[in-house]
Amino acid sequence: MTVAVCAGLFGGCGKSSDAHAPDPITQPEAQAGVFQRTCERVNSLIASKDFVQAQKTLDVLKGYKLTAEQQQLVNKIQAQIPKAN
Repeated sequence: MTVAVCAGLFGGCGKSSDAHAPDPITQPEAQAGVFQRTCERVNSLIASKDFVQAQKTLDVLKGYKLTAEQQQLVNKIQAQIPKAN
């Protein structure tokens, strides 16, 4: 179920990538929404101790230009994910 939810969140539930969804990289208001949902998803995965998926989900934000405040939040969340051995 985790994969299906994540795929739906980031994959547009099977819709074509040609859909008129806002580009979170070029539209700050869209990025803010995606950022918020991604952080909520990562926190949920951490709570369920699915650290591998939490890291993969958090890695989605690497392609975004984050504000200083957003980067601080990412760093805080990252600190909750144990390092892989």
